[in-house]
Amino acid sequence: MDPIYLIIKPMWYFSKLAFALYTILFLSVVWAFYEHLEFRYARKQYLLEQIINKRTEDLVIEKEKTEALLANVLPKNTADEIMAKGKATKAKYNFVTVLFSDIQGFTQIAEEMNPEVLIDELDKFFFISIQLLRNTGLKR
Repeated sequence: MDPIYLIIKPMWYFSKLAFALYTILFLSVVWAFYEHLEFRYARKQYLLEQIINKRTEDLVIEKEKTEALLANVLPKNTADEIMAKGKATKAKYNFVTVLFSDIQGFTQIAEEMNPEVLIDELDKFFFISIQLLRNTGLKR
């Protein structure tokens, strides 16, 4: 009887083909991880830009409100100077008249009237007062 020879070949996962596949798989995983990180970075950057844009819009709206309030309360030259420089220079007037007004029975009216209606009435009152001042050429 002839001896039986067994040839033991290396395991398939140690072959050159297997190492080539391992390399391709490793590089694919690294590439996928990199793409994932890049996507997350781009998404985060987009969200931050959205937040910045929203806050910029809010800031512009608030600036417009502030400018409108200044223009409504102060003389135009003074309001423009405050908006440009952040402060106003002193102005001296030789003759000044100060008007104080009182609404007779206001406390009782305010207690009895609906607050929203009261605000509307006060708004009308002040609007008419300002119009009268403007028509006479007076400054407030």
